Amino acid sequence: TAITPDDQARLFELYVLFRFITTLEELQGTQPVFQTIKSGRQEVARIDGEQEIVLYHDTSASDRGLSFRTEATPNAQEPTRAERVQQTARDVASTYFDKNFQNHTGRPDVIVLEVKSDDPLTYEYLIAEVKHSTREETIRTGIKETLEYLAFLRINEDYVFGRDTSDEEGIFGSGWNGLLVVQDFDQETPSVDTQEDEPITILQAGELNEELPGILENVLNQ
Repeated sequence: TAITPDDQARLFELYVLFRFITTLEELQGTQPVFQTIKSGRQEVARIDGEQEIVLYHDTSASDRGLSFRTEATPNAQEPTRAERVQQTARDVASTYFDKNFQNHTGRPDVIVLEVKSDDPLTYEYLIAEVKHSTREETIRTGIKETLEYLAFLRINEDYVFGRDTSDEEGIFGSGWNGLLVVQDFDQETPSVDTQEDEPITILQAGELNEELPGILENVLNQ
């Protein structure tokens, strides 16, 4: 099969996607069931076994009830002037187009969805953002986006992380739920072990083969 990506960034995304698929296949010892990557399709690959694992690319996986809708203003707080502008603009557009426009974050490039088969049924997620860059500004943006995806991830309107705790760090999951993949640096950067206490993990492309299996195992075994 020939793939003609739009640009190098898209090619890098696909490389990371295929590393996910290959690593999951090796960890589970099961051949994935693939779907064609095309616009509007939610699911790219599925692995069925003791755990059902579904892999999505460049989508919010809305067919599983997932969304990344934000809340502009915390409850019981007055909106700022900038937030009022956004809210009013959204209300005007909703009325004009007869649609319910809401705040959403962007969409992550990879979602791994695990559905555990034991009773009660539980879900675990790994959200990965991919940046084809080593620019500090771009990576800082990627860090913020990955944290937003975790903080605002909802399933059927309920937050996935931090629903039952007042601990602000809980909104980002366990520390293994967010991953940012970037291009290789010329300089030395922190290892995965060094990032253990961080809310997300940052990996360079050259570290995927060695480090991705351990990250996925942590997610699958939570």
